[in-house]
Amino acid sequence: RDVARFIESMFGSHYSPTTVSNITATVLDDIHQWQKRPLSKRYSVIYLDGLYVKLKRGTVRGEVVYFAMGIDEE
Repeated sequence: RDVARFIESMFGSHYSPTTVSNITATVLDDIHQWQKRPLSKRYSVIYLDGLYVKLKRGTVRGEVVYFAMGIDEE
């Protein structure tokens, strides 16, 4: 329900919680496959960074989202 409200507030489109659940279920399989893919043994460059964002979980507070990106030789 939170995701449906977020989509409506951001894009003005309304989706039912059932539709959001169906979309999420479809995408989750792809996400899990991507997360389990083999990584290269060697990377030329690795970027690590973090971004503080305000999250509302009962109260609003800042939390960090970490990013990691590797660039291989190909």
